[in-house]
Amino acid sequence: MKRIGAALGLAAVLLGAQAAAPSYELRRQALASLVKVRATDCPDGDRAASGFVLERGERIVTAHHAVGGCRQVVVSFEGAEKDKLRPARIVRVHAAGDLALLEVATAPAAARPLRMAATAPDPDSVFAGLGYALNMPTASDIEVRFAVGARRLRDILPPEAATELVRNRSRIATDREVLRFNVALQPGMSGGPIIDASGAVIGVVAGGLKAGAAPASWGWPSENVRLLLASTEPVDQVVTPARTHYTLQDFNAVSAALAANRSLRCGDLDFVDTGTRSLAELMRGADDWPRVQHLINISREDPAVLANERFQVWLHRASGATAIVPAGYALRAEGRVCVARSSQGPFEQVVFGTPAPGQVSVFAASKQYEEQLALARLMPWQFLQFDVQLTTAALNPITGQMEPTTLGQPTGLMFARKGVIMRRPEGLGHAFSTLVARSDTFLGVSTLNRVQHPGLANCPLPATPNAYCVAAMAHLREWTRFVLATQLSTYPTY
Repeated sequence: MKRIGAALGLAAVLLGAQAAAPSYELRRQALASLVKVRATDCPDGDRAASGFVLERGERIVTAHHAVGGCRQVVVSFEGAEKDKLRPARIVRVHAAGDLALLEVATAPAAARPLRMAATAPDPDSVFAGLGYALNMPTASDIEVRFAVGARRLRDILPPEAATELVRNRSRIATDREVLRFNVALQPGMSGGPIIDASGAVIGVVAGGLKAGAAPASWGWPSENVRLLLASTEPVDQVVTPARTHYTLQDFNAVSAALAANRSLRCGDLDFVDTGTRSLAELMRGADDWPRVQHLINISREDPAVLANERFQVWLHRASGATAIVPAGYALRAEGRVCVARSSQGPFEQVVFGTPAPGQVSVFAASKQYEEQLALARLMPWQFLQFDVQLTTAALNPITGQMEPTTLGQPTGLMFARKGVIMRRPEGLGHAFSTLVARSDTFLGVSTLNRVQHPGLANCPLPATPNAYCVAAMAHLREWTRFVLATQLSTYPTY
């Protein structure tokens, strides 16, 4: 009994030491400071973002990439008259921190200014990020905690996204430290406040980069707001996002998909259909970009043709877990998993998600998914060898299993990708799986090929124009799209 009492006492101390999250009432009050920002006549099309009232009702902090170079900016206040649009002008800019200060002639009396935090945030605390996620008509909040790992922006951006910032001559300082959180902050929330349990602003939702299957996201520390308020930079700077940042067109496409209420429960997580994207777009956020390029190289197809191929993007919004399916193949719930299968070929793709807090839970979920839910669909089969062209994983010396690994990544993302060649009654079969985890959840996506076309080894490129080789190349083309979809399934690479 003494031991139990001591354990309970220790638990109470630990619970008491953990800082409280912003309360529901405080978050509700903070929404009165939130502003929806719309910019038109921009170099790349109309843009959208969030903002918040600071100091006084007429002054609004927002994302510079949402308004820079746009000829007209309008805002609407969430707390009052949210359907009324008020013209705004840019009065200050801090380009390195991607922040802009807007001013309106008058603000509604209900607009509630937020205050800046006086001290650095406690990394063990719980915070709330506020904004207009995915172009939703009303604002919302997401509970966030700090994530471990690298903190400089250049260390956590996907390589292609970082390259595009350079290509577009972006003034965003990628050598600066940012706030890294353990959940995905959604597009549209850029410029929204991140508040602590007292309601003070500890940072600003930044991100918004279109970085592939799952968007890159992070937060700017509150110090950047102080630099913004003291800035004397010219306010007429033009931001040319090109393909890097979200525009209103992007938001509208996602909103249309969400409005259609296309959602599926795959395992223990609910996924929503957020529309299609091209392979070129998805590659910008690949967590293993060299492997994607390798798949393109061995596909025997023109890379320019593949770059325009479309894929369906299914998102678990709370964690950012993103499953990719080739466009044109319906994903349907079947028992504990969701399945997309080819109409004529031997392929099917299996999607499964579940909560998995901690590394032990991740390994257990990975093992259960592979053995009981994915590979079991190909029974009977006999293991021949790993497909070295597709396998990126670590061997657990205790279990002998290939299991997820961080692979030295600074993002905290755990993943393994495994290709398995097997002998089946119909001939040689193949399975390729993505096993990935973050934010206390696990995502498993597999491409199952019941039987490989024997002509793949016998038909040269260009294929011999006979029915046998034409069928083999058609098999390879479909396999390529399913495998690329499985490879690109991931979490945000922030």
